[in-house]
Amino acid sequence: MNKKLGLFGSYNRNNFGDDLLAYFISMQFSKEYDVCVFSTNSKIELPRNVMLLTSLTEFIEKCDLLVLGGGGLLTNVPDPELESQLFSLLQQAQEKQLPLYIISIGGDQKNRQEVNEYLGSGRRKLFSYPYLKYVSVRTNEHYGSQNSKWHQFEDILWTCMDTLLPAPKNNNNSYKIGIHLSNIPILRVATLIAELFAILTLGRIKLVYFKTHDEGINSISELNNVLPFHSTINNNIGINKYTSALNDLNILISAKMHIGLLMLSINKPFLSFGGPIKAHNLLQKLNLEDFILPSSPRLLLITLIKLIFSKNTRGKFHKTMVKRKATIEQLKQNSERNLDILIPQKQ
Repeated sequence: MNKKLGLFGSYNRNNFGDDLLAYFISMQFSKEYDVCVFSTNSKIELPRNVMLLTSLTEFIEKCDLLVLGGGGLLTNVPDPELESQLFSLLQQAQEKQLPLYIISIGGDQKNRQEVNEYLGSGRRKLFSYPYLKYVSVRTNEHYGSQNSKWHQFEDILWTCMDTLLPAPKNNNNSYKIGIHLSNIPILRVATLIAELFAILTLGRIKLVYFKTHDEGINSISELNNVLPFHSTINNNIGINKYTSALNDLNILISAKMHIGLLMLSINKPFLSFGGPIKAHNLLQKLNLEDFILPSSPRLLLITLIKLIFSKNTRGKFHKTMVKRKATIEQLKQNSERNLDILIPQKQ
């Protein structure tokens, strides 16, 4: 009889990155365990053989061990709901003496001395939990002097696209530019101008906007298409359709990291527009410093115009990714080790 593994994380907000972690990690562990996932979002997408539980008490009662599955826990961003949830969950788990494994967590990659200096009380309790067995932290995180339970591996999302990747649908008649940026008026103007220019190519160039957050839950507004010639991919269309849309892109411009990382994992260019330190660190590690763009609306428009009208510019990005393929494959192999502690290795 399989052990019952309980998976939890920041799975309550219809955030594509976190929901993808829930789907991918539960799918991997379901090969060895009976898996249940705790989330108050009853619409979260999970593999068919994985159980969703919305009651914290029922979740704890069913588990033999707990896994916290990824996310940006090593930040000082206030999150009262998560702190309260973690505090209650760990209190009940401690009564049952449930072992806890923390997989692929990260933060802002700022140089801090100790995680306990800036985490909220619920997150601090995670790392002082008496039955904590293992922590894997994303590479380049500065988490201070912890102990032998802490390990560093590449972000687990490196392997998601390989596992979930549908067949590409792009008929190669059009070059698709993905855009994932905040809905700021000056950026809206820049991308609208680009939409107009792209129409002049008579279908050869298309802009595809991506949303990763539910605006009804998160106070985040993201750009979408204005002209019907272009399109928008919403975060709630399903894992398969969303990753399929990413796979159909030729290039992505994003101010965030995770869908950019997914693009890099399938050897397609990701341009970080004024993105976070962790995105810049990743691109520098891959010797892709030219893919780092300052947060300049003017530069964004110039880049889009070059991509729309210059075949040489488009070809340059593609050739650069071909040269980096071996390095990317090595990072993907490293990320697989995140799950070694709980999944027996194939002989």
